[in-house]
Amino acid sequence: MITRSNENWLLAFKNFLTRKYPKRTTAVHYISDLKQFLAHDDRPLIKVSRQEIDEFIDNQRALGKSAATIKRRAASLKSFFSFMADELNEVKRVNPVDMKRHAGKQAKQLPRDLNNDEVEQLWAVVTSVRDKAMIVLMLYGGLRVEEVVTVTQDAFTIPEQIEEPVRVRVCGKGRKERIVYIPQSNFEPVSAYLTSIRKEHPKGNLFKNHRGQPIRPNGIQWVLRKYGKQCDVAVTPHRLRHTCARWLAEGHMPLLSLSRFLGHSDVHTTQRYIDNADVGVRDQYQTAMTQAADHIMTTEPPFPVESEELEPTVEQQFADSFEPPEWMAEWPPAIREATNKWLDTRWAQWKPSRRQSNALRHVRILHPFWRWQWQQRPIDRWDALQLSDVEAFISAELERGMKAVTVKTTLDRVYAVLHFLADRELLTTLIPRPDIKLPDSLPKHLQPQELLQLETYVGQQSDNTNDAVLLNVSLYYVLAHGGLRISELLDLRVRDIDFSNGRLRINAGKANKDRIVYLTQTATNALQRYKQTVPNTPNDLLFSIQGQPLVYSTAYKRLRAFSRSAGVPDVSPLRLRHTYATTLLNNGMTITALRKLMGHENLNTTLIYARLADTTVRHQYQQAMENVTN
Repeated sequence: MITRSNENWLLAFKNFLTRKYPKRTTAVHYISDLKQFLAHDDRPLIKVSRQEIDEFIDNQRALGKSAATIKRRAASLKSFFSFMADELNEVKRVNPVDMKRHAGKQAKQLPRDLNNDEVEQLWAVVTSVRDKAMIVLMLYGGLRVEEVVTVTQDAFTIPEQIEEPVRVRVCGKGRKERIVYIPQSNFEPVSAYLTSIRKEHPKGNLFKNHRGQPIRPNGIQWVLRKYGKQCDVAVTPHRLRHTCARWLAEGHMPLLSLSRFLGHSDVHTTQRYIDNADVGVRDQYQTAMTQAADHIMTTEPPFPVESEELEPTVEQQFADSFEPPEWMAEWPPAIREATNKWLDTRWAQWKPSRRQSNALRHVRILHPFWRWQWQQRPIDRWDALQLSDVEAFISAELERGMKAVTVKTTLDRVYAVLHFLADRELLTTLIPRPDIKLPDSLPKHLQPQELLQLETYVGQQSDNTNDAVLLNVSLYYVLAHGGLRISELLDLRVRDIDFSNGRLRINAGKANKDRIVYLTQTATNALQRYKQTVPNTPNDLLFSIQGQPLVYSTAYKRLRAFSRSAGVPDVSPLRLRHTYATTLLNNGMTITALRKLMGHENLNTTLIYARLADTTVRHQYQQAMENVTN
């Protein structure tokens, strides 16, 4: 057997990565991740087991590392242990890293491009000829920061015809060359910079730093951060590249051509880049909402936005760890400790604003299950639970009139903890889970007459200048015209509103997915009016009362009281979300487009929220038959 110290294993792995990925930074990042692991556990690498990997990943989550960072470190470790097995010629050696177990669920984030107003704010503060030229290449040519660094003086071909774009030869990832284009109308800053420099080395790097040396990626990032602070816009090279991709997508550039333009080897990467610019979804939304309530919508011009700058004043305070309720102290120690271990692994995966409430919701769901069990027989450990206990609980709950979906939700939490304990080998046997048949429940949307009555009342209140009324109106429109979950609404920041394009950016929604939703002009106008009544710097929470974040209970009560004043009782955030989905579906939006707006993984989930009306089915049937017979 090969005997090596940890240092020698790292050196051998680094040499292997350097040979496999020449001229790339893979070796640097992977070795850094291995060093992080060794800083946590310095035992010989050859003796590392799955338990040590579990402990390291738990530690990384406890330190607040992002899901992407944890996934990369798990991938680095997995690659190393595969390399070790190959070096030891032990093909059957078990890799202690399991990506499904250790990488965790990844956030599905949208690219954060610049909106058109932010682009104008950026250009207003850029003064350097060189910096303007670099920004043009990223903003209109979609270049990566590394490609800007390596672009040469002779990379440009300027045609004589003004209507033809400038050709730029780019050396991208993997040393692959491609051609990108920049309109001559936007190329002037680059032309000015080319005129201002000496052209002794046409194949040398175009952009230099203040010492006359080729600029590096971190130098460009520093420059953009400087301008970002001046215009109060978070500017990065990647945001400029994403903005270029969005513009081209909005201009209906075909996906395959756009993928080639951006230098992507996988078209799915391009799709992620342009998710902000789903023109089809936006157009379907506007058409459906206009058709649904054309007589209610207004087209008044946007409310003027003041340019006053304010320091962020409305911020949420988050608990560092779960603060259990007092009644949880009554749980047997072993059950409580195991539950807390399970919550600890989930804690870092939830977004900070939802951690305490999510953990509390889970234990509240578990509490009646255990309370019932303790009344039947004194169970004091999770591994003492038997199948007969679970079956008896289900029967008892259904017999006393509990809904099947409520009982299923309880079992979801019970078995989530059981699977966690079995996965960590803290449970020897995982008991089978009994099936619970659920009824096909109808969505809880408002009826058309109720929606018309509510929309009419809210429209009448929109001209009210009272701050409290403006808050109520804005709450309604974001929920009813944007289809947001209440938790997503409460997390909105001022920077997430794109007034110029009538859209909202939802950050880390359910399952940590980012998405874009669109707003009607009426909703946009209402938000602009409301925004003037609260602190409104980019990082401020959008919804607040007297400088304090709006909380769920207050939002719920306000919405309920507001709707009652309109003569429509029992309106909740969830009912408005159901109504939003049903309205769009019955006014022409495709189910796939609706799924995207709702933020659902599965089309079946979207169908739970939205149901086609009989009249819609009849109309679509008649249209289809006419197309066939004509």
